[in-house]
Amino acid sequence: MPTSAPPNLDPEDWQAFRAASRRALDDMIDFLQTVRTRPVWQQAPAEVVREFRQPLPAAPQSLDEVLADFSSLVRPYATGNLHRCSWAGCMAPERRSA
Repeated sequence: MPTSAPPNLDPEDWQAFRAASRRALDDMIDFLQTVRTRPVWQQAPAEVVREFRQPLPAAPQSLDEVLADFSSLVRPYATGNLHRCSWAGCMAPERRSA
């Protein structure tokens, strides 16, 4: 039985992939650097919630498109675990009764 080759998931343009990856890393470092200036949690507006109820793309998207969606639809509404004010609830030692 002949087997087909696995799909090639490599980027078509490694230099463009490298540049987009560096931009994504810089964006996340900027996000972390400024985390103290934002609220611990932010409700996603109705238009963002509607975006998540849409069908998934049927065709491939470029890395730039995916990163743009992440930057506008996901990152601003993170769970708050990155913010120092949420650490008390997540990292507090467990209290035990005597």
